[in-house]
Amino acid sequence: MKNFRRWMCTGLVICAVGVLTGCSFKDTLSVLTGKENHTEDGEVQVLSPDEIATRDESVTAPEFTQNLEGSANYLIHEEAQPLTVEVQGSEAGELTYQWYSNSVETNGGGTPIEGATETSYTPSTDTAGKVFYYMVATNTEGNKFNMTTSGLIAVQVSDPDNMTGEWEDTEDGQKKWKYEDGTYAASTWKQIEDKWYAFDENGNLRKGFFTDEEGKYYLNDSGERLAGWFEVEGSHYYADSDGKVQTGWIEVDGVRYCLDGEGKMLTGWQQDGDYWCYLGEDGTIQKDTTVDGQTIDADGHWVPVEGAESPQAAIDAAAAAAAAAEEPAPESSEGQ
Repeated sequence: MKNFRRWMCTGLVICAVGVLTGCSFKDTLSVLTGKENHTEDGEVQVLSPDEIATRDESVTAPEFTQNLEGSANYLIHEEAQPLTVEVQGSEAGELTYQWYSNSVETNGGGTPIEGATETSYTPSTDTAGKVFYYMVATNTEGNKFNMTTSGLIAVQVSDPDNMTGEWEDTEDGQKKWKYEDGTYAASTWKQIEDKWYAFDENGNLRKGFFTDEEGKYYLNDSGERLAGWFEVEGSHYYADSDGKVQTGWIEVDGVRYCLDGEGKMLTGWQQDGDYWCYLGEDGTIQKDTTVDGQTIDADGHWVPVEGAESPQAAIDAAAAAAAAAEEPAPESSEGQ
């Protein structure tokens, strides 16, 4: 009966130390029984009972002053933020750490992460799915130790390109795209049924004009990204096939147009390099005609007037000359 109790206790300690250290069953058994220990050189050393570490509640248990909790969400291959804890031990003890991963929501029975023995660990985002992480801190004093397990944090890695989803309407009137794993499209573009949508950092569908590092876009009332000509509050804009709102001089179907810095289509007199052109109400260049008394040739270029640097200057000069011609001549002083 004594032998049975002794081996039963030994088995429980084997399980505990094996989980904490990541040692194999054979190595753990050798340490606990004091039979042998393998050095780095492959030599076998016999351990005395005094060299065998045992868990002792009299040793100060590590205290987590900064613990793990909650969850973190990342896109696949996105750079993750480090998981970090802060631990206090005893002045006489030595603190060591081991991080674990788990496929179930519990901070026990997980798999030790090789090399993860610091107070911080950066989870991998190379594979989509949900992984739970926790850390075991051990305080060792001589051949005695005590340990504490941290809280649990869930890290969800999503692969939007390989997940289905559906629209979700929120209580505050917003619209979101919810993936099958329960996460939402956020701070990203998403193509849904051949149409492109943009979502803000909170996962809400964007509408109206939106600018990112790539350019400026317009999203209609349904959130769809527009391309080609479109009208907003009476002004006309043009977006290329990627939805980027254009500015400056552009050519569409062989016809040139001029857009201001915000993308609004311009009309009237506009300068095109060394030439001046007149743009009609539809934004097209007028050719072989006369506008405001100014001649436009067959190429759509204003024919300069001597002494005028621009069409408007010529128009103003002509108006001034006409006004002067209409002024009555001063009365003669003869005969007075």
